[in-house]
Amino acid sequence: GQILPYTGGHEYEILVFGKYTIYVEPEIYLSPDIFNGIAILGAAYISLTYAAILLHRGGANVAMELWFFGIMSVGMFYLAADELFGIHESLGHNMQFLAKIPGVSRPDDFIIAMYGVGALAYLVFFRSIFLSARQCYWYFGAALVLFAISALLDLTAFRFEEIIEIAASLLVLAGIMSLGFSVTRTETWRE
Repeated sequence: GQILPYTGGHEYEILVFGKYTIYVEPEIYLSPDIFNGIAILGAAYISLTYAAILLHRGGANVAMELWFFGIMSVGMFYLAADELFGIHESLGHNMQFLAKIPGVSRPDDFIIAMYGVGALAYLVFFRSIFLSARQCYWYFGAALVLFAISALLDLTAFRFEEIIEIAASLLVLAGIMSLGFSVTRTETWRE
């Protein structure tokens, strides 16, 4: 609340060690979307890092892996922006005609479904890279299950849906790290 008389914002009064009082006025108000956006942003930077490593040390023999991590990075940066700024909701609000598609009640649901189609196309195109790194299957499989559960719970307005979505994003982050370790470990590097 407005604890201090000279501020117009919302401050928090925090008691430290049961003895000291400090006041905190956050610039950003944390929400599950912020945490999820941070996890997705982490996945974007990890993907970009692996792409840079492959570009620097690889050569022609890692072109497919370079494209894999480069596109993954761009996609994750977009998803982080979407999570933090509500891009698909804004698009949906301005594309009301999408609600007329059979089975679509909210326009942004159709946009999310198109994200899924794009992700599926990505997985099919780069399946050889996924299939070559078996240790990452568990992470991506568990993330997929949690995303599906989250999507179903979103339809019912279940309040823990966002927590499950954060857990799924963290599993994607772990999967990308595992996949990157596998790809960079198995590549033949030029000197």
